[in-house]
Amino acid sequence: MAFDLRIPCAALVATLVTGCAVHWDVETYAVPDANVASRQTYFWKGGDFASASEIEPAAVAAAESQVRSAVTEELSR
Repeated sequence: MAFDLRIPCAALVATLVTGCAVHWDVETYAVPDANVASRQTYFWKGGDFASASEIEPAAVAAAESQVRSAVTEELSR
């Protein structure tokens, strides 16, 4: 009796289709009591990039610059 792969493959496909059909809405990232609009200043605390391999310093600097400008733009609104 040979092992039939059709049932496990069908279950895998059904799981993937179900997972892709779920839509996750994110309405806001702000904590309700934070009242970010009332703040006049903020402190930027850089962080490390988690990666399995070494990342080029130029790529890290470029990514940090882009993230910082995006955050600054959002906070200025």
